[in-house]
Amino acid sequence: MALWLLAVTSAWSQFDHSHAAWTALLKKHVVLVDGGKASQVRYAGMSADRAPLKSYLESLSKVTEAEFKGWNKNQQLAFLINAYNANM
Repeated sequence: MALWLLAVTSAWSQFDHSHAAWTALLKKHVVLVDGGKASQVRYAGMSADRAPLKSYLESLSKVTEAEFKGWNKNQQLAFLINAYNANM
């Protein structure tokens, strides 16, 4: 029973490396312009979607240094870039 509980707790605490919450916000609030050569963020819409953005930022803040160091370089880079952009 204890091992099962540990496995379930571990699965719940693992970070979503697909960044699905952030991706959903971007799909909803970023539009392509200039024939797809550039993009623009609809900041008013992003601002109105505060709850999902706040939830995503909270998920980032729960990542420990040890957890971060255990990721591969691509996972670390994606985390840092997305954290930077989501906090803007």
